[in-house]
Amino acid sequence: MLEGGNEESTPAWRALLSPVHDDGFHMNSISVYGFNFAQAKEGAFASLERSLEAIGCRQARYLTFRFRKPLNACMEQSLYLSQVTKNKAYGLSYITVMGNQVPPSHLVYNYLLDIQKENSLEVLSKFFSSEFTEAFELISEQASIIEKIKGAFDKLAVLMNTKASLIKPIFLAICAKNQSLGDWIMQNRLISLDVSLIKKEQIGFLGDIISSNKDTQFDKVTKVKDFLLAQIKQSLSPEQHLLIARYLKLFNSKLRELALFRQEGEPQALAFEAADLNNVIGMMATATGKPLFNALTEFALVLLAPPRPFVNATIGVDEYVTKLLSVEDPGKQVQNLLFCSIMAAAEETAMQHILKLNKVEWVVSQLKQLNQAELFHYS
Repeated sequence: MLEGGNEESTPAWRALLSPVHDDGFHMNSISVYGFNFAQAKEGAFASLERSLEAIGCRQARYLTFRFRKPLNACMEQSLYLSQVTKNKAYGLSYITVMGNQVPPSHLVYNYLLDIQKENSLEVLSKFFSSEFTEAFELISEQASIIEKIKGAFDKLAVLMNTKASLIKPIFLAICAKNQSLGDWIMQNRLISLDVSLIKKEQIGFLGDIISSNKDTQFDKVTKVKDFLLAQIKQSLSPEQHLLIARYLKLFNSKLRELALFRQEGEPQALAFEAADLNNVIGMMATATGKPLFNALTEFALVLLAPPRPFVNATIGVDEYVTKLLSVEDPGKQVQNLLFCSIMAAAEETAMQHILKLNKVEWVVSQLKQLNQAELFHYS
């Protein structure tokens, strides 16, 4: 019996296979069974239209063949009796199915393609491991190959969520040896506020590219910083605020990571304008959620008092704290006071300067006078 349907567990139709006479197979003691679905059973006097309608259509993604042991019988005195009591061996020579391939049956084809892609990615991922350093160093120097990789990036990036362990080593190995490719991927595919394209996985991949080569890490961190300073000036949606928070957290962690690696290196300035720092602190007033407020605060602290060997060559801590405390605009006073208090707790220079200005009691008194609803926004 043959069962078939679009679901494996629930067959939609059944058909009993009947013997088919074939002398060629019969000569080799092979029995043939089959079923012809294209046959009319409306009788000899049925119209042609009704006969064609009766043929129907049997669709199937799954086919199940069921066999039962044939019943053999003979008389007691038959010479065949000894054969009946023995176990019989039955073998299946082949199965053939003829029909039309419909779109739903492409699932098997697509599944095989997925298997081939995964096997190919596994081979490439192993090839770009540390065992073949010299090989991908040569590849990273070939301009024509780099251009092809750029063209294929979007197709491979689709698998970033499901095959990240196979995709990342390929790009990271080449980006570590070819700075221009890493910069291209960052600026054209990974640094954006398009919420439909950038997800958590892409930002994580951006961090991996930044850390792939310590010699170029500062340049890549600088690109993220410049992007952030440019976007903070804009009016952003709540969804974009979430992305900005993730990029800020990435910048803060990667700069501190690089600072630990270069503790004894030459001083290196973080380029920014005083107006950029004002924009960062100003955005705290519109920050949606505590993660963004915390990320903005840390970002401002990193710019104003970066970890060694990085330096702030734009404005001194004492000078900037003085400017913040001298602002009388009520709309800016809340975030200025809060940032000064955080700055004093995080940076000894800021605390000493506030003590020198005899502003400690004034700052505390001003914070006490603030509207509780305003403070709740930052809590």
